[in-house]
Amino acid sequence: MRRLPPGVFGVLTSLEPAVGALLGLLLLGQHLALPQWAGVAAVALASAGASRLTGASEHP
Repeated sequence: MRRLPPGVFGVLTSLEPAVGALLGLLLLGQHLALPQWAGVAAVALASAGASRLTGASEHP
């Protein structure tokens, strides 16, 4: 974990709810409503976008 850049760690951390939702669906048969899936996707995309913008400003 110490070798991961902070941006990559942030994106991986933000994907945890998506992985949990997928595993809940596949293994437990739990279903999320469309707005809930949209929320999970929004969190992951926002984290990836923030990481990308931060990385772009650090490396011109």
